Amino acid sequence: MKGDNILLSVKPRSFTAFGAVRKTTIQHFPSKTVTMTEALAMVGGLNDNTADASAVYLFRFEDPEVVAKLRPDLREKLGDYQVPVIYRLNLRYPKAWFVARYIQMHDKDIIYVATHSVAEFAKFFRIVQLLVTSARYGVLISNDLED
Repeated sequence: MKGDNILLSVKPRSFTAFGAVRKTTIQHFPSKTVTMTEALAMVGGLNDNTADASAVYLFRFEDPEVVAKLRPDLREKLGDYQVPVIYRLNLRYPKAWFVARYIQMHDKDIIYVATHSVAEFAKFFRIVQLLVTSARYGVLISNDLED
């Protein structure tokens, strides 16, 4: 009607990615729906040098009805509040990629990709290498000063 005001508000939806991904970020949904595979692609995928593809986690709050379907044994313990749930995908298995393709991301979901144990050893090795290199140069510098 004439003189009516229409107020439109935008509430951007987003998810967060942490861990061994190429880009740790808060990512806004570019469209109405985003699947987990699309979300992983949006952050550049798993970091090839550090990621443990068998330990990709999705953290979210689920409605009690969803949790009751997943875990009927918990039905009596669930209240009316959303329940924190952690989903784990092992992306070393090709079928997990098909599963991830059907997981719809929700607002404020968190994706965490664990770091592979070999990457932790490599990080430790780089620190030791830096210390040894620094000590060696320190000796070389002090020897040059004594001449």
